[in-house]
Amino acid sequence: MFVRTIALLSAVFYTTSAVALTLKPTLDTLKTEAGSLSGNYALTELGENTLPEGAKEVTINGVVYYFTPSGDNANLLSILAGTSAGSLIADTNGIFEYNGTKYSFNTNAIPNSSFSYGTGSETDYNFTTQEADADGNLTTKYYKIDINKDKLSTSS
Repeated sequence: MFVRTIALLSAVFYTTSAVALTLKPTLDTLKTEAGSLSGNYALTELGENTLPEGAKEVTINGVVYYFTPSGDNANLLSILAGTSAGSLIADTNGIFEYNGTKYSFNTNAIPNSSFSYGTGSETDYNFTTQEADADGNLTTKYYKIDINKDKLSTSS
């Protein structure tokens, strides 16, 4: 699960009251967040080997490779690997490396119809935003990302 907190404050001087502003995430923002993952994962060509436990398949030009997701973003990495974004592209800022070349998820290959988001709860959410009320007090809003797996990939 990945969590990004986006704070939006309205700075007001003297006695002027704060203006309440709301920041709503968009699908493009979610794809940008997925594209901004960091880390350094070594890719191994799958060949005729059996996929190790916990490893996820990705492809580069039709050749199958694998990596083992870890860290705070392991769940997001696993999900992206099973989507059309799992066809990696060369990228100097990529999080994957094979034979000295860096690669990243091709998040542009993910159709917007694959994601939707709605209100989450304090115990069930993927990301939060901070929203100011009319008095300038911040409250946390919880959102849940819903993935339409039929739009992401044809594999089970």
